[in-house]
Amino acid sequence: MTVPTAVPDPAATLADVSFVAFDLETTGCTAAADRTVEIGAVRFDLAGRELDVFEELVNPERPIPANVIRIHGITDAAVAGAAPMAEVAPRFLDWIAASAAPPILMAHNARFDMGFVGAGLARAGLSAPPSPVFDTVRLSRRRMPTERSHSLKNCAARFGVTNDRAHRALSDARALMAVFLNLVHRPPAVTTVGQLDALCGCGPMRAEIASPARSSSGGWPRRRRRYEPPSGDQAALNLAIANRAPVRIVYDGGTKGVAARSVTPRRLQRRGGELYLFAWCHSDDKEKQYRVDRIREVDAGS
Repeated sequence: MTVPTAVPDPAATLADVSFVAFDLETTGCTAAADRTVEIGAVRFDLAGRELDVFEELVNPERPIPANVIRIHGITDAAVAGAAPMAEVAPRFLDWIAASAAPPILMAHNARFDMGFVGAGLARAGLSAPPSPVFDTVRLSRRRMPTERSHSLKNCAARFGVTNDRAHRALSDARALMAVFLNLVHRPPAVTTVGQLDALCGCGPMRAEIASPARSSSGGWPRRRRRYEPPSGDQAALNLAIANRAPVRIVYDGGTKGVAARSVTPRRLQRRGGELYLFAWCHSDDKEKQYRVDRIREVDAGS
């Protein structure tokens, strides 16, 4: 395995570097407990030229929950003959390292994808690269602060980007590429690596997640158990409450597991130290409560 060790020069112009947009499909939302089922990535330049692609199914070595299959369509049969993450992740890093110069890595809600790649490497006893990863959710929030939703679906629709196979890794990576290019070219244009880092840098993969087997006293630091919803999603919930408007949330919990739900938020209330969203659930036709730390996405466009 070739680990990409160099990082782009902050003074370099974006026109002089290459980019890698990557996306993962998984069995769930928690890197410490769930597993990757697909990695997709596209290498491109600032002119939008696609230079290379990486696409590989991953055997999670466990059943894929039915509610998750409904999201990405990847079945147990589809991954039965695929290699496990311990083999696929090193190939992915080799592919990244094959760039002529250190590329800029990016993902949408990057810490999610960084966590799964990092956990897969840690379980295999391998080191994660120090290459920084940039988060296009952060970039969208900084470049378009008045927008209510920064989900990949809504970002793509905002710029007229077609994603025919949403929730498949390579198709989402290509949509991410197009969204990124629209965001950095938006006046005033982002022109240097340093400017981009200031807007949406997340640091290296290994700073985000640990292998469950390693202690927090050394090696990979443990990932925080609590998920803190992005401030933009919290704002979207507050706005929906004020307007009594329906939203689509992706919720990790309850009898349905990780699933999308259409709800009309009514209030946020803290109980027993936890913050809950009380909302009318349209599929169950009744009021339900959702722990806010388990809401993974808020789509105010629904």
